[in-house]
Amino acid sequence: MRRRCLFWVNRLSFADVARLMQEQCGGAPILSEDSVWRWVQEEAARLDTEQQQSIAESECRTGAEASEPQYQACTDQDLYASDAVEFVVMTDGIGVKAQKPTREPAGVPKRAKTHKRHDTGYPPSVGGAALAPS
Repeated sequence: MRRRCLFWVNRLSFADVARLMQEQCGGAPILSEDSVWRWVQEEAARLDTEQQQSIAESECRTGAEASEPQYQACTDQDLYASDAVEFVVMTDGIGVKAQKPTREPAGVPKRAKTHKRHDTGYPPSVGGAALAPS
């Protein structure tokens, strides 16, 4: 039950998870939103502890093991070379080196914004005819 709740809470709110568990268990309220929140906090603390232990273990390695990198980064690689070894490319998904601060080309000063009034359609209309105030 706990594992299922922790899975759902990545996709749903605490209230939705509590409601789903209530539905799964025949309508009896067995969990509150606070209970789900506490489970999430406990799981996060457990994962943090595991990660801290893993980091401490990797820092404690000595000798040749510590001097060898765990990965090899390469910046230039021919993607289509038949003799190239397989490698992993990690990107941020944006696909640009940096965002421009403005939409204008480089060296062109930023234009001042013009103020526009956006017509929201008030008064509301029904079928194209404006409704008269009542």
